[in-house]
Amino acid sequence: MPNLMMTAAMMLQPFLSAPQLIIFLNLLSREQALHFQMGIKMNKP
Repeated sequence: MPNLMMTAAMMLQPFLSAPQLIIFLNLLSREQALHFQMGIKMNKP
């Protein structure tokens, strides 16, 4: 799960400032991260 959060942070880094990135990671709970991961898998062709 930490790997997923780091990947999300790296993808969003160009769009977010450092403080926003930290807030985003803090808000991303394990449950949200799991849903996020499932969404990525479902969206892949």
